[in-house]
Amino acid sequence: MSEILPPAEPDLSKQPELFHPGHFYAAYSIDQPGARAEDIRRILEESGRLGYRVRYWWLSNAIDLEGSPDRLIVCVHHPSQASDAGIDLYNSLVEQRTRWDDLEAAAVEEYQTYGCPIRDLSEIRLADGMQLFFPSEERYCRVNGSLFSQSASI
Repeated sequence: MSEILPPAEPDLSKQPELFHPGHFYAAYSIDQPGARAEDIRRILEESGRLGYRVRYWWLSNAIDLEGSPDRLIVCVHHPSQASDAGIDLYNSLVEQRTRWDDLEAAAVEEYQTYGCPIRDLSEIRLADGMQLFFPSEERYCRVNGSLFSQSASI
């Protein structure tokens, strides 16, 4: 007798993203993102493993920073209205000792308006359009037009 297997999970990356104001959009804020590649990578990888879509934006795209340093917002779309939406990702990231500077709920309008879809580090562009990380050299990042090693203090 053959074993009955549950249906395979759909590959959400091949389906259109459905936005809903009741969904949870977890906005992980990252200060000094050029020095935080591993933390950002973990957020992206765990989100993908769990089937969540991710977008990013720079805080300066949404508000006037008035001279304050810019922040990278990595926002994960949890397509659920449950009170515990996003806790699976949160627990996994905490277990892996992933760090972020702030975690807030973003509005669906922020996610749609400012967010750029992303799957890996090499897709992140600075507010001026320059690439932050490089595919073959993700231990390097760009700050004020100059290339720096991840080990350097930025």
